[in-house]
Amino acid sequence: MYKFIESDLDPQNLDKKPFKFFHKLRNHPALSLENLSKVLVNLPKGQVMYSKGLDDLNANFDRAHIDQKNGLTIEETIENIRTSDSYIMVRSPEVDPSFKELYQDLIHDIEIVMNEKGVGKKAIEPMLFLFIASPNAFTPFHIDRYSTFLFQIRGSKQVAVFDQFDEGVVPAETRESFADYGPLRPGWSESIDNRAHKFQFSPGEALHIPFIAGHYIKNGPEDVSISMSIIFRTKQSKVWLDAMSVNNRLRTKAKMSVVPVGKFDKKDKLKALLFPAINVLSILKNALRNK
Repeated sequence: MYKFIESDLDPQNLDKKPFKFFHKLRNHPALSLENLSKVLVNLPKGQVMYSKGLDDLNANFDRAHIDQKNGLTIEETIENIRTSDSYIMVRSPEVDPSFKELYQDLIHDIEIVMNEKGVGKKAIEPMLFLFIASPNAFTPFHIDRYSTFLFQIRGSKQVAVFDQFDEGVVPAETRESFADYGPLRPGWSESIDNRAHKFQFSPGEALHIPFIAGHYIKNGPEDVSISMSIIFRTKQSKVWLDAMSVNNRLRTKAKMSVVPVGKFDKKDKLKALLFPAINVLSILKNALRNK
């Protein structure tokens, strides 16, 4: 039985298509701005990243807190979030006691969905993220190495999600380099926008973003946006991730032509089986090179 997820979602589309559903987190005390203002200032600094409000879909999301500082302390940013044109991203708030039970309950809900889909019984490497942003702030176009459930708590936004293996949005070489923590990152252009599935998003609504699917977010103008995501891997997405890493290394190190991941299930599984050995070889080569 779900605790926080409404039961009208579609488990069969997990990691296939984005889909909306409803949640019961809107009035959870851990997610009030009052509690968040206490939690954020006590978390380790490396878990709380903040910047100016982002307005460029092509910005480097991972470096925004370094490249686009807002000139405020985290306390000032939170206190003035409605007017300070700021963006806050928090990694792993579940280390705070006020989030621990919520975190466990969400994992339980996700594992019910996974079991119904038949992709395993345990969520792999689940983690929470919090996003608090001034009105009109963007989350730039990017892809994630995880599957995502995104929950809107306060404010509104538009979320655009692209098909996960669409070569016209993110080429396989870029997607697989990113999955393997390589140098390539997806870029945004207006020409791909008509390929997106767009969702209007308000408090009480949730959205599934499939593994490695490109997406961006535009917050509404009327209020501060508070949203939370739980990211995780399934047996299927772990196969894809490991197979992408193998493809990237065969392409860049061995200069081989490879079939992109996502086209043939059996080939993906075989490549994933090879990943541990290839990874060990990469580590040994790097160690010898650095001697």
